[in-house]
Amino acid sequence: MILATPPAFRPLHFEYAVPQGRHVFMEKSFAVDAPGVRRVLRAGEQAQRKGLKVAGGLMWRHDPAREEVIRRIHDGALGELILLRTYRMHGAVGLIPKPPGSSELAHQIRNYNNFTWVNGSFFLDWLIHNIDVCCWTKNALPVSAQGHGGRQTRSEPDQMFDHYAVEYTFPDGTRLLAQGRHVNKCHDITWNDALASDLELAPGLDRLTWNSKPPVEPNAQGHYPVAMPGQTRVL
Repeated sequence: MILATPPAFRPLHFEYAVPQGRHVFMEKSFAVDAPGVRRVLRAGEQAQRKGLKVAGGLMWRHDPAREEVIRRIHDGALGELILLRTYRMHGAVGLIPKPPGSSELAHQIRNYNNFTWVNGSFFLDWLIHNIDVCCWTKNALPVSAQGHGGRQTRSEPDQMFDHYAVEYTFPDGTRLLAQGRHVNKCHDITWNDALASDLELAPGLDRLTWNSKPPVEPNAQGHYPVAMPGQTRVL
């Protein structure tokens, strides 16, 4: 049985498939909250007792090149791993407008990437591949995590953050630093690019007097401009 609906439904469908004696392929992500994860784990234990095969949609585990790299790492080619880093950076995830006559539920399921209850988050559904490879490399699962995220440039009417950063800790103390963003017009900047920039944040400082206008002024509401990734000139 192939389970490839939005992740919110994965625990329910997995629980249905196992008592039917079905072998299962289920796409990532496998759940969107802790109760869902526990349901998947319980169904997985039942599947194991019944001798059923269960495969997950973490396809990089089946890539021969990656398999060979991980084998060499496990054989000690890099020595002891004490720090891992992974990134997922690309343009913004879109939102399909709600068509006339559509129910709100249908709209959210159609845009399941954009709503937390259906898909968890961008971090969970996209960066899961990168984090999985790091866990595979380490041959362990993290025991704790701390991080943050936010919504700085995104204006679509949905629930998505547009940037995340999480630090995981493995049982032996090894750290995994994971970052993710989906913001349009963002690019990596090299040291030479930054140093060669001709952008001055406060030109003419040598001519300032107490009566001069400051380089930054508030708007009508008294708020000052905040730099926006992908929108504010930085070089």
